[in-house]
Amino acid sequence: MRDYIVATTPTNIRDWTSASGFEPPLTEYGNLAVPTLIVQGQNSHPAMMKIAELLAMHLQNVDLAEIEGGSHFLPATHPGEVATLIAMHVKMLTSYQ
Repeated sequence: MRDYIVATTPTNIRDWTSASGFEPPLTEYGNLAVPTLIVQGQNSHPAMMKIAELLAMHLQNVDLAEIEGGSHFLPATHPGEVATLIAMHVKMLTSYQ
């Protein structure tokens, strides 16, 4: 995993910088009707937790999940928990159809 992260760091930096000008008002998020799952770690950085909280407050159809003991880069540190949450979310979506 470390080798992959190191190899893809330049692309990751480019991705983050390209999004820095994207600043829609929070109220615009209320127009999104797509069911959304937001996952955060219990020990995530406070700024990231605030972002998750704000998104959850402004999206129409959202579930906010927290992974116990998790912090940064949950797919690498808690892949089973992340996969389970996604599977449950997808199953819930398919049950509506």
